[in-house]
Amino acid sequence: MKDGLWGIVDGSDIAPNPEDAEKHAKFVSRRDRALALIVLSVEPSLLYLIGNPKDPVEGWKKLLDTFQRKTWANKLELRRKLYTLRLKDGESIQQHIKAMTEIFDSLAVIGDPVDEEDRVVHLLASLPESFNMLVTALEANPEVPKMETVTERLLHEERKMKDREDTGPAKLKAMTAKSQKRKFTCHYCGKPGHFRRNCRKLAADNEKKDKPGTKEKEKHKANQAATLKLEEDSYPSSDGDALVAFHALSANSGGNWIVDSGATCHMCNNCEIQVLTGLKK
Repeated sequence: MKDGLWGIVDGSDIAPNPEDAEKHAKFVSRRDRALALIVLSVEPSLLYLIGNPKDPVEGWKKLLDTFQRKTWANKLELRRKLYTLRLKDGESIQQHIKAMTEIFDSLAVIGDPVDEEDRVVHLLASLPESFNMLVTALEANPEVPKMETVTERLLHEERKMKDREDTGPAKLKAMTAKSQKRKFTCHYCGKPGHFRRNCRKLAADNEKKDKPGTKEKEKHKANQAATLKLEEDSYPSSDGDALVAFHALSANSGGNWIVDSGATCHMCNNCEIQVLTGLKK
C-alpha cells in the first residue's frame, strides 16, 4: 500500500493489453516490485513456504494459507488468547494494549473482526484490581467510550501510579527516619543522630563496669561483707528470724529475689538497686 502496489496483490489492478507495450511494461515493473517486497519481507528460514513464485498474488496466497487460514480452529486459538490475556501489576499497559491490538487485527484478517465496543470491553476486563477506580469512572458513562479515549486514560493512570511509587510510604518513611535521626540528641553522650539506647559510649561504659576489679564490683563485694557482718553481730545463729533475714539479704547477690507478697517492707542489700527500685533500707 505504501508503494501503491496493493492493487496488484489483491487482483484489483488488471494487466493491460500486451499490445499497449508502454502500459504493459509499467504493469510488469510494478508487479515485479510487489513480488520483491513480499519475498524480502519473509524470514529467510521461511522462504521455502512460498517456493519460487512468479507472481505476487501467488506468493501472498501461500502466506495467507500458512499463517492466516480462515478456519474455525484459528478463530478458536485467537479467541482463547484474547480471553486469557491479562495485565499483571507492574507490567506495561502500553505493551498490553499492543498485544491485545495484534489479536484484534489477526481476528479481522481471518474474517472474525471485533468491533470497537467489544475491544473496549475486552481491554477493561483484562485489567487488574489496581485499575478498578478508573474502570468504575468509565462505567459511569452512558455509552461505551472510544478505544482511543480509554487508551489515553490508561496510560495517564499508569504514569500516576509510577509517580505514587516514587513518593510512596517506603520512601516517605526513609526520609522521615533520616530527618528524625538528625533532629534527636543522645541524652547520655550529648551527640546528635542517635538515641541513648543506641549510644556506643554508653555500651562501652557498661562493659567497663562489668569487668572484674572495677569500682562497681568492689562496692558490690563491700555490701556483701557488710551484710554478713550484720548477721553475725546482731542475730544468734539459732534464731529462725535471723536466718530468714540473712537469706533475704544475701539472695540478691546472685541476681535472684525471694518474693513475699504479704510483706510490709522489702529489703535489698544493694544501695544502687534500692535507689532505682525505691526500696528502703
